Amino acid sequence: MSRIRANLITNQSADGSPTVQNGLVVTGVCTATTLNGALAASNLTGALPALDGSSLTGLASREVYGFTGIGNSLSLTTTNSGVDNIDNVTYVAFEESFIGPSGISFSINTSGNLIMIV
Repeated sequence: MSRIRANLITNQSADGSPTVQNGLVVTGVCTATTLNGALAASNLTGALPALDGSSLTGLASREVYGFTGIGNSLSLTTTNSGVDNIDNVTYVAFEESFIGPSGISFSINTSGNLIMIV
């Protein structure tokens, strides 16, 4: 077994990062400030920190769906793809609610069951 102990490792000109031809295997903690390339979600384990998702692409917008019974009817309130706001008073009054992708539609079948269409 060989071991390298150093406080600073640079390239040969001492003006950049060294080139590692066949990759590195790290046991323990590895800290990086940037990641170039792709990282599959299946390779991530443990708790992840809260991330700012403002630069994520390809995601459906989130929608709040709130259900309230009115007599024999069911009332559905949504955030209308982010166009409308639901205040706390309205949200607390929902009998059931969930947050999901925008564009879900609902209907009631002939048996009286609520059907969600994604």
